[in-house]
Amino acid sequence: QSLPKPTLAPREDTPAQRETIGEGIRKHDLKQYDEAIKRYEQVLAENPDSTLAMYELAMSLETKGEKQKALETALRGSKYNSSELPLFYMTIANIVDDLGKPDEAIRIYKDALSILNSEKGLGRHLASVHYNMGVTLVRQKKYPEARATLKKAVENNFAYSSPHFLLALVYNGTKYKVPAFMAAARSLTLEMNTARTEPAAA
Repeated sequence: QSLPKPTLAPREDTPAQRETIGEGIRKHDLKQYDEAIKRYEQVLAENPDSTLAMYELAMSLETKGEKQKALETALRGSKYNSSELPLFYMTIANIVDDLGKPDEAIRIYKDALSILNSEKGLGRHLASVHYNMGVTLVRQKKYPEARATLKKAVENNFAYSSPHFLLALVYNGTKYKVPAFMAAARSLTLEMNTARTEPAAA
């Protein structure tokens, strides 16, 4: 199905609700997914418009393997104009990709880009969606298309290091040595002490 345009407004969580979400995140990190899900559902019972709780719930459901419930939760969250909006889009596309439908995942990313381009105030999310679509295209070995969308990610957010790093890998693997060098160098200026620093330098 097509993604809905985000028309709903989220409601800010109370300090107590944020603490409960934080407890859920800690439970998720300990792989106690059922306990994490209980915390998020508790918050959503109090605040049905909490997009942060929806996103974290979708993540825990997906990690637990309940992909259909995760998909339904992410679709629900994608109806809100919130800072989590691109995360919902990416969750939806990731689940579809995991279900062995990469072409459908690409279509979802394109739907998301269309919405983000057409709705005022949502352009800040473009870089994240372009990057994640690039990841899917790289997995499909569609390197020219991957380069194009990763370059758009860079254009929309020069300080976002992930597309620079992936561009370096794609350029290097397709024998574009000078662009690969430049993308890796830019990646290093943005991330000087992470897991990607050493491979970027190499």
